[in-house]
Amino acid sequence: MWEFSINLGSENAELAKYIYRSLSGVVEELKGVITSYETAGKISILVACSTMERPRLEYHINLTLSNAICTFFKQKFLEKHLSLPQKEGLELFAFKKALIFFDRETDRFLVAKFLVLDKSIELESFFHFRLRALQEKWTELASIANENASYLLGEESFVELLKFLIDNIDFETDEIFVRIDDNISLLDRDGNLKNSPQNFSRQDLVEFLLTNSPRKIYWKATKADEFLEKIFSKRIVYRGCIPAK
Repeated sequence: MWEFSINLGSENAELAKYIYRSLSGVVEELKGVITSYETAGKISILVACSTMERPRLEYHINLTLSNAICTFFKQKFLEKHLSLPQKEGLELFAFKKALIFFDRETDRFLVAKFLVLDKSIELESFFHFRLRALQEKWTELASIANENASYLLGEESFVELLKFLIDNIDFETDEIFVRIDDNISLLDRDGNLKNSPQNFSRQDLVEFLLTNSPRKIYWKATKADEFLEKIFSKRIVYRGCIPAK
């Protein structure tokens, strides 16, 4: 039996939930065990599987922790180091999210380079002391954004900069179907809903599209959304069948 422990501070409870959710299905499939507990300001996630299944579980742990660091930790890091002018809520949200996912593959590579799964990992300590190269890379990204903050004041220059960031985010999925009427519906090719339309905002849509980074976004809307259709213009396809379900 192989056992591994992921430890992080209680202030990162949302991150702990993400890690647990991401691994629970895989652990169940491998007929392993996963549990978590919190004590003395620390959350621990424990996983175990047979020695034979260790390579498969290690692969998913590596992937999950790389995504966790390159999303949750990067967001906190950028929020601390960015100094940007105030924009309309959705615009600033989209810009910050695009920075998080920009050059994601290189970020993941730098994490994987130092990530060794032995018996346990202290996630915050690993980030602060082992991932200095990654922090330097993010510092440079924040500096470039801050130095070009004046461009964010002009609507046209802001949109062009945001489009550049989005266009250079690597593809994670092939396609997604977006239907916008009174609500925003996300569907797969078979017409199955991937969200709860009544509780899904434009901000949720931006986060979903940047997180999943589809190669093609099949788009159907009862009225134009100038901002979203501009920033995702290279990926949006207006032609083609939008599933009816």
